[in-house]
Amino acid sequence: MRLVLTVFIMAAIAAQATFTPAPAQSLSPMKGEFASFGEAFLITLTAYNPYTVATRQNVEIFDEDWRPVQGARALPAEYLIGAGERRAVTALVPFADSQRRRVYICAASAIASGNGRTIKGQVCGKYVAHRLQ
Repeated sequence: MRLVLTVFIMAAIAAQATFTPAPAQSLSPMKGEFASFGEAFLITLTAYNPYTVATRQNVEIFDEDWRPVQGARALPAEYLIGAGERRAVTALVPFADSQRRRVYICAASAIASGNGRTIKGQVCGKYVAHRLQ
């Protein structure tokens, strides 16, 4: 009986470890729709580092076909974010002679784990902007 109880407890602990969600970096909001009167639109996002160490993140802006957007800028484009911290990131994206623009904005990081491996993470949000006249 004691062996059965020990096996049951070990299985419960293993199941808990299996179903415990891993921390994930985030970029919020993850999607949005915006309007602008200008030749470009501005999006302010919040990046989050859930890890127990600081990470260096970089921001990239892609069009709907996942090609880099010419003339788009992220401020800052690269930054160090502390463990458990949040950081505002602003993206300026040109309309490029279009009335509507769909883009993906991604924050990527790479941290060294304790065993000599690198953990890479990337999170992307999807955004649509309309030019008002």
